[in-house]
Amino acid sequence: MPASGKLWCNGQSRMNKLKIPQTDSIERLARFWDTHDLTDFGDQLEEVTEPVFQRDAETVLVPFRLPEVGSGQAGGSVERR
Repeated sequence: MPASGKLWCNGQSRMNKLKIPQTDSIERLARFWDTHDLTDFGDQLEEVTEPVFQRDAETVLVPFRLPEVGSGQAGGSVERR
């Protein structure tokens, strides 16, 4: 335990406190937040007024519905036409 007697995020002392990764990778940030708690980083957060991540112009979202369970369509093979 550090001389101050205070422990932070996962046993890290304040002097050795983890930092939020500075990256443009959504995947890397997702992995980081899967293993860390936002409340441990309150002093590093800042409010943003504009989007931080932009979708590629080529990205197309296609909505679709999955068959309901018990409809007889789930779990079968795909029919080719």
